[in-house]
Amino acid sequence: MAEASAVSQLDQVNICTIHDIGTTDDGQMYIAMLYYDGETISK
Repeated sequence: MAEASAVSQLDQVNICTIHDIGTTDDGQMYIAMLYYDGETISK
């Protein structure tokens, strides 16, 4: 979780913006960021 908090402070064109970091009521951790429409990187 510390890494996600550190990354949320960054502002650079090649790094997505993180809007929220937290834990749900049932203990699941999450990171909320923008959706970027584009191509898949899977083969």
